[in-house]
Amino acid sequence: MHARRLLTAIVAVVLVMLGSGGPAHARPSGDGDRPAWTLITRTDTTKAGPARAAAPADDLKTECAKHSEAETDQGWPAGRYDQCFLKIKKAFILTDLETQQRLGEIDFSSSLLVHSYDNSRRVDYTFNFDEFSVDLRYGPEVYSDTTLTVAFGGCGALVTCSPALPQITNTAAGWALAPSRNYDLTVTSNDDAGTGTYKIVRSLITMDFAVVSANPRILGFNSTVAFSRSRFDTAGLALGGVATGNKLSGAVMSDYIPTAVFDKSATSPYRAEAKHIDDALHHTSLTFPSFSNKFVPGEGAFPLHRLMDSIAKDNNHDASVRVCVAVWGPNYAQPRPPGRDCDEYPFQSTYEGSYTSTNGNPFQWNGSARAIDSTQNQNGGTHLQQFYINNRILDENVGSGQTGPTDPFRVAITG
Repeated sequence: MHARRLLTAIVAVVLVMLGSGGPAHARPSGDGDRPAWTLITRTDTTKAGPARAAAPADDLKTECAKHSEAETDQGWPAGRYDQCFLKIKKAFILTDLETQQRLGEIDFSSSLLVHSYDNSRRVDYTFNFDEFSVDLRYGPEVYSDTTLTVAFGGCGALVTCSPALPQITNTAAGWALAPSRNYDLTVTSNDDAGTGTYKIVRSLITMDFAVVSANPRILGFNSTVAFSRSRFDTAGLALGGVATGNKLSGAVMSDYIPTAVFDKSATSPYRAEAKHIDDALHHTSLTFPSFSNKFVPGEGAFPLHRLMDSIAKDNNHDASVRVCVAVWGPNYAQPRPPGRDCDEYPFQSTYEGSYTSTNGNPFQWNGSARAIDSTQNQNGGTHLQQFYINNRILDENVGSGQTGPTDPFRVAITG
């Protein structure tokens, strides 16, 4: 008992040295008192703290702070391979359920940075309490009695966590005194795990905050504060040919929808294709097939989806050629060289293509077929293929027994 009192006294002295002093408030007593933890949010845009040398993680955290989505439980999808979560100036409040008096308070800011890999079925999670303090006005003893755990869930047979027990626990006093408050977690999936031709594994990793007290009067608290979705694949050369030889497998952040950007400026090597896409999206009266109320997908809430079945892609192109022949005649490809190709948007390599999206009736297609310069058309195809490779865009259902579009992407025009 004496040792316990000595420990409490030592904690109190050290915590006073940390700051946040002030007059101690009497702790409510009585057998009917039933305090509980609640989580509240405070606004703090300054985020003052010591300057640190620039690093990739710091850059991501700085950019993350500019996006309000980062403070949600879904986080901000910074890119195809990055995601971040920020809990800015939050507080765990210990409250008496009957009197609503505060019995303790823990203030903190935290970050969770996520990075996946283009050449490995691996996702790294880096958690940090960027700031952590306790309010001594309510008395120090509760902070040595109370533990705060950061725990991750979602690992299992198809995805493996390292460490195997993915959590870190410390007392509130211990967190406040700790010289470092970070925790690193690595999540991996074997190359041969998963379903379908490309061995797809979809992962959901969660992060929880849990508060437990040795004092039986203090109710526990547990809340999931982050949901991170990723997708592992072993697409091999099907991702985009021999250029992908050094990244046969990889992992991407599922909540990020990438955008294929096409340049229509005068110096663009695929200007004619970019102009065609721009007309299809924004000037449908200039496109064929021609009918009223045409709506061409690819932007906003109407993304495209990659199609990787070779027969289905050929069907799309053949159907688009029917439109080109109907408008420009059977000799639309002349004169040669360089000749013209029947370009199509949405692309033949998408579920929104002229055959797949119309059950074989391209003249009812919400898209456009146009005879354009052959070289610029081929350059545009190479640009699209590189986009697929860089972002690991896949037709995830191939060989899985399931059908339908997956893995959305958008299109944008510049220049």
